[in-house]
Amino acid sequence: KIAILAIDPSSSVTGGSILGDKTRMEDLINLPNVFIRPTPSKGELGGVANKSYETILLCEKAGFDFIIVETVGVGQSETHVKALVDFFLLLVLPGAGDELQGIKRGIMELADGLLITKTDGENIKKAKVAKSNYQNALHLFPNSKNNWTPPVLTCSSLENKGIDKVFEMINSFETHNIENGWLQKNRQKQRFFWFEEKLDSLIRDNFYKNNQIHDQIKSLNKDIESGKIDPFNAAKQLFSSNDS
Repeated sequence: KIAILAIDPSSSVTGGSILGDKTRMEDLINLPNVFIRPTPSKGELGGVANKSYETILLCEKAGFDFIIVETVGVGQSETHVKALVDFFLLLVLPGAGDELQGIKRGIMELADGLLITKTDGENIKKAKVAKSNYQNALHLFPNSKNNWTPPVLTCSSLENKGIDKVFEMINSFETHNIENGWLQKNRQKQRFFWFEEKLDSLIRDNFYKNNQIHDQIKSLNKDIESGKIDPFNAAKQLFSSNDS
């Protein structure tokens, strides 16, 4: 059984989301052992939705063997997904230029594997160059805590090439990290991370539910607008007056 949790970006203006990921997977929608859940990000940073971790736990309880989380594709802020999954696969395009400019260095350091997609037609030569550049770049990074070197693979969904190699890579990663005990330690670390995230969220929500605080914010907004106080001191004033 496979669960696919696809996170769609939400509009910063309206807050809405198209939720079009399911329409891209028309070949999978009607399969009996596949569950696809598109979810709006609602402005959450980190490339994932607010309830992603709870959804993964629910899918595990429901007996899904593989749970795939597709992020919104926001680049270097997709760091929260690392705290959700066992294996973090970074998808890149051939010839996008990132391999030369180091744009994705931050997220590359988090990746357990890199996959160059659309390796077909005129992109084949570009993909070979990109693969070599990414491999060279990864050698410059410090060794990972689990002693795993992220492989760089190429694939083409159009020609159905290289997909099996991706599955083999993930299986090798799982075997490697079960044997060295890293997988269990990483999941424990993830549970602590999401405990702190949830605690922060509850504290923030409880803070803003206070009617007195709402009134203080309105008053401070007027002072900020008129220039009586700067935003930083206004925030400190609000916090110190409710520090109890």
